Amino acid sequence: MKSNMIHLNGHLKPFQGKRLYLTKIREEEKSELLVKIRGRQLTPEEDAAKGTMVLVIFEIDKVLPLIGAK
Repeated sequence: MKSNMIHLNGHLKPFQGKRLYLTKIREEEKSELLVKIRGRQLTPEEDAAKGTMVLVIFEIDKVLPLIGAK
């Protein structure tokens, strides 16, 4: 059976799908903000194995339900 619950901040909440309309604001490679968000520091070997990491920032233009809205 498919679950319609999502685990959020230690609580189960009903999942509600949304359709998002986004506009890309900017894209950053190896920026200070990306390192901060990533959390832990990787060794040079781990960093090379993961490949290029890119932070993409979007602006939400519109949020609609998945079904029945225009």
